[in-house]
Amino acid sequence: MKKLNQHADKLRFLIVGASMTVLDFALMNLGVFAGLNQVPANLISTIVAMFCSFLLNKKYTFKSDGKTKKQITREILAFFVFTIIGLWVIQTGIIWSVHQFVPNFLNNQFLFDNFAKCFATIFSMTWNYFAYKHVVFKKANQIEKQ
Repeated sequence: MKKLNQHADKLRFLIVGASMTVLDFALMNLGVFAGLNQVPANLISTIVAMFCSFLLNKKYTFKSDGKTKKQITREILAFFVFTIIGLWVIQTGIIWSVHQFVPNFLNNQFLFDNFAKCFATIFSMTWNYFAYKHVVFKKANQIEKQ
């Protein structure tokens, strides 16, 4: 049981991450079906998922105790900086690279777009977990000691 509690934040992160990924994929595909290219559709979908993710990760995943204006401002700024790097630099860069350098082995553009996003999501979620845990939602008392 102790070992399970040790990894509870990872499980909560996976639940929130999976939910936000479903939202992100749904919105990206809606954008593509509406006529947008994959990259702008991805940027729009990630903006919406990002806002929802902040709230869920702060309260549910990492149970942040940041309550002062200064603490909340620091969390918001750090969250958006790290998330933008994860979603718009890492994820979008990998999606672009897959489309440029990997032949569409699925012979279906819709499936290939989603393959590229799944592949990229592995990297961005890993980046986000470590950034959120060790920087963004670090307990307020740990920050003050630094």
